[in-house]
Amino acid sequence: MVGNFNRNGRDDLAIGVPFEDIGGATHAGAVKVLYSGIHGLGYTANEILMQRFQGMPETQENYDFFGKL
Repeated sequence: MVGNFNRNGRDDLAIGVPFEDIGGATHAGAVKVLYSGIHGLGYTANEILMQRFQGMPETQENYDFFGKL
């Protein structure tokens, strides 16, 4: 998914990683966000979002497949 997630006027890229194992949870899933800057995509900053962290609701569980579209 493409969007201006950090509101800097440039397109950023969110990539679903639904089969990512988190802690002891098999295929809990995550979303990787690559932010664009003046030097391009992901050059200066990126972030990984998971359930239970960064204010996301719920917790990781086996086979949640968080990030799957």
